[in-house]
Amino acid sequence: MSGSRLLALLAPLALACQPEDETAGTALVLVMDGVRVEESFGDERSSATGEHPSAIMPASWDQLFPQAVRASNAWNLGTTATAPAHASLLTGRRQALGNYPVYGEPGLYRTDLPTLFELVRRQDELGPGAALLLANTVLVQPLAHSEWPGHGFDYGASYSLVTREAGSSEPAEGDEEVFEALRERLSVAQPRLALANLHKVDRAGHYGDRGDYPDRVRSLDEPLVELWDWLGSREAYTDDSWMLVLADHGRHSSADADPPWRHHGCDCVGCRRLPFLLLGPGVRAGEDVDVPVLLADVAPTLGALLGVEVPMASGLVLDELFVEPTGAPSRSGVADLAASGGLLAELHYLSDPAHRSELRMDGQLLSDPEALVVEAPSLATLGDQAWLCFRELVLDASAPESSWQPRCLASHDLGRSWEDIGAPEDRVSAYWSLDLLPLEGGGLLAVYASNPLGLQFGGADGADSGTALVMARYQEGSWSRSSQEHGVTFPVDAAAVLLEDRVVLAVGAGRSGAAGRHSRDVFTTSLAGGARESSWSRPMPAELGERLAPGARWWRMEHPALRAAGVGQVQLAAVGYLDGTTLAVLASSPDLGVSWERAFPLALPGVPLPHVAPVWLDDRAVFPVLDEDTEQVSLCAGGLDSGVSCLSTGSLRISRLAADGEDLLVLVDQGSGQWELERYEAQDFDGVQINVPR
Repeated sequence: MSGSRLLALLAPLALACQPEDETAGTALVLVMDGVRVEESFGDERSSATGEHPSAIMPASWDQLFPQAVRASNAWNLGTTATAPAHASLLTGRRQALGNYPVYGEPGLYRTDLPTLFELVRRQDELGPGAALLLANTVLVQPLAHSEWPGHGFDYGASYSLVTREAGSSEPAEGDEEVFEALRERLSVAQPRLALANLHKVDRAGHYGDRGDYPDRVRSLDEPLVELWDWLGSREAYTDDSWMLVLADHGRHSSADADPPWRHHGCDCVGCRRLPFLLLGPGVRAGEDVDVPVLLADVAPTLGALLGVEVPMASGLVLDELFVEPTGAPSRSGVADLAASGGLLAELHYLSDPAHRSELRMDGQLLSDPEALVVEAPSLATLGDQAWLCFRELVLDASAPESSWQPRCLASHDLGRSWEDIGAPEDRVSAYWSLDLLPLEGGGLLAVYASNPLGLQFGGADGADSGTALVMARYQEGSWSRSSQEHGVTFPVDAAAVLLEDRVVLAVGAGRSGAAGRHSRDVFTTSLAGGARESSWSRPMPAELGERLAPGARWWRMEHPALRAAGVGQVQLAAVGYLDGTTLAVLASSPDLGVSWERAFPLALPGVPLPHVAPVWLDDRAVFPVLDEDTEQVSLCAGGLDSGVSCLSTGSLRISRLAADGEDLLVLVDQGSGQWELERYEAQDFDGVQINVPR
C-alpha cells in the first residue's frame, strides 16, 4: 500500500483520537519479535551465520549505539512466547497468559492487571490516540486493554492490525508495512505511548528457508535508524521522546530442529536472552549496562519517564540506564507470603537488580542468596512438622539454560531449623505453585499443575510443554509422583483439599483448539491418597460459566479455592470473567467435584479484583472488592448460606490474600507499590451485613 493511501485511511481515525490535552513526552517501543541477541545487539558471533552482530545490523551499531544505552544482560524469565512476554513488558509483572491465537476476536484472555497504555491514558485523562498498538500479528491484540476494573476498553490502546491491503484481515507479510503505518500514525497525532510488534522475523524463523531468519533481521536495521532520525526531525518528538528497541523472546540456541534456531518456547539462553537498546534524553549514551534487565522492568521504567505510576509492577525502575536518577520509586516491602500453624514465611522485595527478592521466616534466609528472583511460597504445618516450597531462579548467562528451580524444605521443630528435601520436579515454569497437604499418618502431599515451559498446550512452538496435573508424595525421605496428563490445556493455580481418603484438585484450565481462548473453566478431579496412576478420576469441567450465563459466548474462570464441607461435600470459590465483568463465584458439590448442584455469583458492593485468588475463612470466602467510585478496596466475605459483610482497607490496591485458621493476611499497598502486611480476624466480618440480593 502506498504511503499516501495509508495516510488517507489513517488520518480520520488519528484526528478523532487526538488527546484533548497534549502532554509532552512520547515513549516508542519496537519489539523485534523472536530476534536473538547473537543476531542483533550481542557481542558473540551468530551461530546462524558465523557473523558478528555488527555485520548483520551495521547501521544500528554505527548510528544508534553511540546515542543509546545498551542493556547487555536483558532477559525474559517467563514463557518465551509472544503474548505472555508482551504482558510482562506492558504491565510490569509476569502473568499466566496463554499464547492463544486469536480466532476472529480476542475473547476474554486478557491481562488481569492494567497495562501501561491504560495507566497513561487514565492518569492524564487522554483520548485513545494517546496509546497506540500496531502489529502484523494477531497475537498481541488482547494486550490492547486489560480486565482491571475502571480501566479496560475505555482506556485501552488504539489497536491496528497492519494488513496486506485495505479491507484485508490478513497480517502484512513484511515488517516494512508496520514501520510505514507507525510513521503515518505518528505524523497525524502525537501519542504518549506506542508499541509496534515487528513479527515477520519470528514468522521467517518458524516457517522460512534457512537464510530467511537472519535476512529478516538484516531488513530491520536501516528502518530502525531511519525511524529514529525521522523522530529527531519532527519538532513534536525532538527533545522528549524515547525509543526502546528490544525483543520479546529469542530463539533456541540448540535443538533437534534443523536449523536449531527454528523455534522458541524453552528455557535455553537463546530463548531467554534479549536485545535491549534505549535512546532518548537522559540515557547513558554510548554505554553498556550489565545489571540484569527483565521484561517486567519496562513498564515501571517507561512509566517513570512519562510521569506515570505503575504500582502493581514487580519490576524495577532502572535508574542504571540514565545519567541522573528518575526519582520514581520502585516497588518495596512484602512481595508475597505463606502462612500456616502460626508460622509466616515472607517474601521481600530487594532493590538490587541482581537479587530482587528473598524468602525469610523469623529472620532466617531460606532462599538461595544467589537467586535473582524468588516466588510463590507455600507452607503447611502439622504438629511440630512444617514444610515450605517455593520457586527460584539463579541466573547464569554461561549455562545453556536458565530454568526456574523448585525447592522444598522441612522442619521438625516448627520452623526453628530447616532441611532441604529436594522437590518433585527438576524444573518448573514461571507460573508453578502448589498446595501442600500434610498427612496424619506421616508424610506430605504436594498437588500442582505441571507445565515446565508455561505454554498453552504440548508441542507449542516446537517444544513439548509436558502439561499435567500432579500429586506428589514425600515420605521417608523421597518423592513419588502420580500424574494425569490428559483433558486440560494451560492449567494454572491448582488448589486442593484432602477429603476422607481422596484428594480433590481444582485448576483453572482451557479446552483444546479454538475454543480455548473463549471457554476457560475450573476443572476438578480427584485421586486416592495412595497416588496410584489408576486412581485418578477424569478431569471434569465445573461448567460454571454455562450455569451462570447460559448461552454466553465468552466465559473464563480462574483462581479456584476449595473447602471441605462434610462427607463428600466440596465448596468452591473462584473468579469469573464475563463480557467485561469480573464476578465472585461460589459453588458446591455433593460428590467430590464430579457435579455441581449450586452455583451463583456473590452480589457485592463493587468489582472483585481480577488477579487475586479468594480464600476461605471457615464457611465464608473472602474476595477483595474495588469500589469504582472511591477507588478503594474492601474485603468482602460471603458463603453459600450466609450474607455478605465487608471491611474497608483504605487502600487502592491489594496483591494477595492468605488464611491461617481464623486469621486473614492481606498484602496492601501503602503508597505506589509499597507493600505491607495487614491482619484481620474472621470475627471482624461478623458486623453489619450487606443485604445484596443474589
